[in-house]
Amino acid sequence: MSSPSELSPERLAEMAAEITFIYESLDVTKHLSIAATTILIYDIISTLDSEIKYVWNSKWTFARIAFHLNRLWIIILMGAYFPTLFMYGLSENLSVVIIEPS
Repeated sequence: MSSPSELSPERLAEMAAEITFIYESLDVTKHLSIAATTILIYDIISTLDSEIKYVWNSKWTFARIAFHLNRLWIIILMGAYFPTLFMYGLSENLSVVIIEPS
């Protein structure tokens, strides 16, 4: 890859636009994940009484096992995925180096 001083102003503007688009896309992904997690938590809380009444007090069948696996899998998956959305961000130093090379 070329050093920033070798790039044309048009290419630098193009790269800055690409980076901005990617960063904005990641931001949208974060907001959609927050919305999905909120809906999941609301669903779990709002259906818990019915779940206790109809599922927890029933015999162990294939359907009950599938229900519990499905319920636990999404909780584990979201629990592992959700924190990764906030681990990394575009630092001010990185954005200055990429967008305004010296």
